[in-house]
Amino acid sequence: MTIGDRIRERRIELGLTQTDLANKCGYSSKSSICKIEKSDDDITLNTLNKISIALDIDPIDLMGMREKMEKRLLAYATAMSAMQKHDENEK
Repeated sequence: MTIGDRIRERRIELGLTQTDLANKCGYSSKSSICKIEKSDDDITLNTLNKISIALDIDPIDLMGMREKMEKRLLAYATAMSAMQKHDENEK
């Protein structure tokens, strides 16, 4: 899922149109939001900040970083648990 996908998802979750979000971010039309939502490209930190404030969401969540970190931590915990069980079985 791209940043644009997450922005679109959150905007819809809040019941906002692209025009509503554009207005909240200080853009003159919805075309900027449309481009951001359709793009797979990274957006600037300034734009990310504006949008995250307007959507009342942490920029980390819009970037998908929290989800990635949670998956990594789960994989790490699973591996550590397996190693501990292995060590206990060898005793």
